[in-house]
Amino acid sequence: MGFITMVDNSARIAHVKKWLEYHTDDVHNGDTLNYNPMYRLSKELYLLEQGLKVEDCPHGLLVNDKFIVAVRTKRWCVKGKYKWYYYDTLENFIKKYVNNDIKQR
Repeated sequence: MGFITMVDNSARIAHVKKWLEYHTDDVHNGDTLNYNPMYRLSKELYLLEQGLKVEDCPHGLLVNDKFIVAVRTKRWCVKGKYKWYYYDTLENFIKKYVNNDIKQR
């Protein structure tokens, strides 16, 4: 990971934490499962703190430009394939799949 990525992650982490701190009371349940900003941002915050690249996508969160993680359900898929798999915790998902993908590159 380069220095620029870490700076971007730090800025995004600070932004997400600030949003979560000030907007916890006025957030309502979203219309779709992946819309609720509290679930989305708390999961995004965890992934960013692990040093991963995270972006928004229509199906959830795009992790390291390869994996899509659903926001409310414990499911993930590879970008472009859309066969969904279940994971038990985000920590195990990162260890099992994301870190192995980084080692193979």
